[in-house]
Amino acid sequence: MSLPGAARVLLLSLLAGTLFSGCAWRTADTTHHFGPVVFRFSPPRASAGGVSDLVHVGPLVEAGAQWGVSLGVMERITVVPATAGSPASPSRAEPPLRWPAFGALEPERWHVSLLYVRIPTPSAPALILRRLYGAELTIGAETRSASLGWTSRLLVHLPEDAVSVARFDGQRPMTSVFVSWPAGTLDAVAARKTFEEGTP
Repeated sequence: MSLPGAARVLLLSLLAGTLFSGCAWRTADTTHHFGPVVFRFSPPRASAGGVSDLVHVGPLVEAGAQWGVSLGVMERITVVPATAGSPASPSRAEPPLRWPAFGALEPERWHVSLLYVRIPTPSAPALILRRLYGAELTIGAETRSASLGWTSRLLVHLPEDAVSVARFDGQRPMTSVFVSWPAGTLDAVAARKTFEEGTP
């Protein structure tokens, strides 16, 4: 059974729109990404925190906590801090990235999603790195800018009333370490040991 000409054009248009555009809706604890994206992640760990790295190619519209439009190659790396001494919870142990229709994803390896990825976080990211090769116009908590060419912005939110230890390498984001000790709970020996365990 063949499709009529108009139906074929509509189907191809929808497919091309999906493959070459995207939309991200960001809230305080979740990012919903529609459209093609390449991503990897490291699940939250007590000695390091959790990391996600997403790369989108083509037009991208952002809404929610961050508003904007961009065209080009956009990479967004986030690091969620681990809170020393906090009780473990099932949600912190689960992979932060999932496909609704597929099984578990392997941490620290690149994956491709053509339609939808949901990224829940146990707490707000403490570190956000945005890289763009192209053009953008954005406004929001992460960045307010109009740029053309290559840009790289690093935003750090230190937890209040806490001592934090962080190590970040933009070329090796999966090795990031970000641990916070709330005021009154700091153990200097344990802090040093935790940081050393999280350092390869």
